[in-house]
Amino acid sequence: MLSYLYQTVLLLLSLSICTCPPPPRYWQKTTLEEYDYSDNVVLVEVLTVCPEEFYFEARIQKSYKGNLEVNDLIHGQFNVCDNYIHRTGEWLFFGQGLADQNFLTLNDCEISNSLENPFLRFYDPEISFKDHNVKHFRQRQQQYNRQIIDKQIDYLESLSCE
Repeated sequence: MLSYLYQTVLLLLSLSICTCPPPPRYWQKTTLEEYDYSDNVVLVEVLTVCPEEFYFEARIQKSYKGNLEVNDLIHGQFNVCDNYIHRTGEWLFFGQGLADQNFLTLNDCEISNSLENPFLRFYDPEISFKDHNVKHFRQRQQQYNRQIIDKQIDYLESLSCE
């Protein structure tokens, strides 16, 4: 019961304070815009999640931008709008931070995502909802988003080498 109440409150909060645009269509353009905007772009292993406090702890696996280094332990905050961290595991983070304190705040309305269980950030234009049942549509979109994350990582590698 408490979990349901908590989720309802989160939903109501997100509806009242979040003004995120619709999901982007072009992953490469969106990734570049988010990269340019962010202080830190990192691949992390999320070790701890405290959803009630919108808090996480993670270890840096790869840094594409910023002062954070591999194996640094970081902690930070996320919001209810678009980047709710719901589990541990590998994540791609775009955020603002204080490197001297290893604190990272994820950008609002951005494209941080789980590598293992991605949110549906990008929609495959070749998959029509009306042609599939909901479960099949979601599976196909999640598969598409896993492919996009792989492309994003390759793209971030090329950006970080420039």
